[in-house]
Amino acid sequence: MKTFLELEISHLQKEIKELNEERSKLYLETMTDDLTGLLNARAMKMALAYRLNKLRSVKRATGLIFIDVDQFKQVNERHGHLVGSHVLSQVGALIRSFLPEGTLGYRFGGDEFVLLVDGDVLHTQQVGEMVRSLVESHIFKVKGFRGDDKVSVTLSLGLSMLHESETADSLVERANKAMFEAKRASRNRLVIAA
Repeated sequence: MKTFLELEISHLQKEIKELNEERSKLYLETMTDDLTGLLNARAMKMALAYRLNKLRSVKRATGLIFIDVDQFKQVNERHGHLVGSHVLSQVGALIRSFLPEGTLGYRFGGDEFVLLVDGDVLHTQQVGEMVRSLVESHIFKVKGFRGDDKVSVTLSLGLSMLHESETADSLVERANKAMFEAKRASRNRLVIAA
């Protein structure tokens, strides 16, 4: 038979375990985007900081793909913001369903997403093209202002590879500029940053 002290210790250990599980759950919630289920921009900044530190000790290729949904404003104007949110949610689900090992997906904000890819430029480009193709071929069935409808969207992507002396901000900025080049060059394409 357990003593009072043993019962109290057992009870405290159980409470500590439950509190740690709750803390882990809350931490994960603060790092996850509610709409898409992808990690959020805060988690991306932490992952980039980690990768930069790791790159300095271990030479490992890392690519970043900046993604923007083409003409998303028109989706909101034509079908309403609820449909727009549904489309973004489904784009996030498509990205989550595809991600190969070593690739993390983030919702950067609005209709922008980021992929952080372990691998060289060719592998990173292949990952980006697969996501672009997957979204381009998907028909989103929605209930908009005019009843049931179908929406198609495309993506513009910019890819930058992490350089040894680079900051996280400059990596994101180079990929973002390449994404804008993709938009200027007719959209629905991937452009690799110089």
